[in-house]
Amino acid sequence: MSPLLFTSIPLCVRGEALERTTASSPQLVTIRSWIGAGFQPVSINLSQEIQRFPDLPATLEYFGVETVVVEPRWPVVSEAPLCPFLDFLDAIARRSQGECLAILNADIRLAASPDRSLAGLVSGLTDDEYLVAQRSDLSNWGDGRRRRMIHAHGFDFVAFRSPWIGRVSRSLTPDLGFGLPWWDHYLPLALAALGAQTRLVDPRWFEHHLHAFRWNWDHYCRIGRTAARQFQETLEALPDSLPARGWLDAIEQESVHPAVPSRFRQPLRELAMTNGVPNLLAKSVLGRLAAANVRIILQSATSGPLPVLQELG
Repeated sequence: MSPLLFTSIPLCVRGEALERTTASSPQLVTIRSWIGAGFQPVSINLSQEIQRFPDLPATLEYFGVETVVVEPRWPVVSEAPLCPFLDFLDAIARRSQGECLAILNADIRLAASPDRSLAGLVSGLTDDEYLVAQRSDLSNWGDGRRRRMIHAHGFDFVAFRSPWIGRVSRSLTPDLGFGLPWWDHYLPLALAALGAQTRLVDPRWFEHHLHAFRWNWDHYCRIGRTAARQFQETLEALPDSLPARGWLDAIEQESVHPAVPSRFRQPLRELAMTNGVPNLLAKSVLGRLAAANVRIILQSATSGPLPVLQELG
């Protein structure tokens, strides 16, 4: 049976709507890559999206995608209607019923691989491990070649067995939104801190064409503060572990620039984590914490097998 791949597919991408008559669109190319890689995609969409676009579930079904409609409990303040991440996880738990599953941002295409080994990795997950991966950002050079660079600031793919959802949800703030910053840090951090073994998947499997950000610095700072505070409170109540201790040490020692005198670091960090302070200060502290988040996840990981990929066109 194909492992479930959960995402949230919008009706339009780059101004192109997904319609049954569509021969090729960004969404359709991406959907076909998921199915071709051996996954059963499931799109989790807000009820307000379906009210605006009532044909979306039938259109997605036509292209082989299941739809789960969510009535959100928490609003996510953003330009687009995005699913609150805790609602997203709850919907996954109801649909997956203890199975192995993957979560992937909707604009990530899976590279063509003839052996479908990525789906096999997900299906073969044990109870005490999870998979995580960064993405490859693709851009076109003037001579027609494509350039591939690893996106070093977060993770677009996470896979685990669904019983973990009840445990990790307690460490995540309700302000997180799927497709916006910070969920992709704190979900893998929570899994690692709670004892799951991190397995790092090669980023060449996950292809992303560069586009404008869907978030702004106000959101980055506001949600970054609440996410860090919630995660810190959770870790301080848990038994000690290397990833948990590493994160608690990082927020204390790495989130403020080392040039700041030691006696000012804690007050400065606490000020940056206070709502209403200027974004300039919060960006500095949260940016350094974000770098520590990525480092902790990568350092906790063992590498999985390399993909057998077809050459880029």
